[in-house]
Amino acid sequence: PVFLAGVAEDLEYGTDNRPSGKKLGTVYTVACPADGFNLLKVRTPEQEPPISADELAARNASGRFVYATFKGFVGGIFQDFRSERKEVKKKAIAESIILHDNAEVAK
Repeated sequence: PVFLAGVAEDLEYGTDNRPSGKKLGTVYTVACPADGFNLLKVRTPEQEPPISADELAARNASGRFVYATFKGFVGGIFQDFRSERKEVKKKAIAESIILHDNAEVAK
């Protein structure tokens, strides 16, 4: 499992790089222990996440961290040749998120 660090709406952006107002799904920010706790954003088509950003923030602040896995996860690393610095970027999508509590992870 990974640590769930953030939950936000995944909004569609127009050619002018401004949100169109259309919600595509949910973006989850996760910290990956196996990758030095680097952050990764995972997009899903879920319109209603199983946890709100406020609830997640409260749980993380109290030390009751939320762990997650993803159904249908597909991720990749690529180099963005359009950027000036030819940045290496990560992209990930999934069908849905599965939340786990501390007791489940400890097993």
